[in-house]
Amino acid sequence: MILLKRTLQFFIICVLIGLITLVSLYYYVKSDIPSVQVLKDVQLQTPMQVFTKDGVLINQFGEKRRIPVTIDEIPQMLINAF
Repeated sequence: MILLKRTLQFFIICVLIGLITLVSLYYYVKSDIPSVQVLKDVQLQTPMQVFTKDGVLINQFGEKRRIPVTIDEIPQMLINAF
């Protein structure tokens, strides 16, 4: 009976420590989480593209090379993977 009581006390203490840890972690990370409105207004940083006179791409310049595509340009296998 004493072993069951000690095991139950240990379990309750572990659950309380876990809850306190989760709440503390939430409040620690809360300030870094962006709002939903900011996530909806995403503007990609596309690279500057240099073309020749006849339309051939020479080079791209930019820190991040993100090129937006439409849903039609995404392969079906990638869509199925998600």
